[in-house]
Amino acid sequence: MQASRDGYFAPDSVIRRVGNTPVTPFLGGGTAVLLQVAHPLVAAGVADHSDYHHDLWRRLARTLRALYPITFGTNAEAERAGAAVQAVHAHVRGTTRTRLGSFPAGTPYSADDPELSLWVHATLVHASLSAYQRLDHRLSRVEQESYYRGVFGGHLVGRSSAKGMRFAGNGWTFATAWRSSGPYEAAMPSSTWPR
Repeated sequence: MQASRDGYFAPDSVIRRVGNTPVTPFLGGGTAVLLQVAHPLVAAGVADHSDYHHDLWRRLARTLRALYPITFGTNAEAERAGAAVQAVHAHVRGTTRTRLGSFPAGTPYSADDPELSLWVHATLVHASLSAYQRLDHRLSRVEQESYYRGVFGGHLVGRSSAKGMRFAGNGWTFATAWRSSGPYEAAMPSSTWPR
């Protein structure tokens, strides 16, 4: 697929620049997966509904194949990719079988849960930008803000998931909160923090 000029993001956007280097998906992607499953309910969903234990790299490749048309494709390609991701995630729901941290056995989880969607998305954003800046190119504060505004605009997580997400402040506030308070505090309301 050739990068589109009429997609969600402009050809010269920071999102495309960060996403157009192998550092971001391969080094940031692995970190993101580890952070994502740090949330007990996300981990339960992955364990119950994924074949990660058979081929983790194939699962990562499927995720990257879905993100590429959203980031670089036409609007129609991005919409199709987002719909495909949402269709797969529509079946990811269940209840925990055992106590997981502060979540008792029987706690429901769903990939459609806006709080869990935000956690998964926030870890991907954080890990991708961190990998890019450490190993490829340092972004200015303005560029970082542009990246955060773009990725939290709903396109990369799907519009229906983004509607229920609460993201207070700007990207710089998010990054500062992540570093100083920890990821749960930066991405999720305090009522949902795992204990």
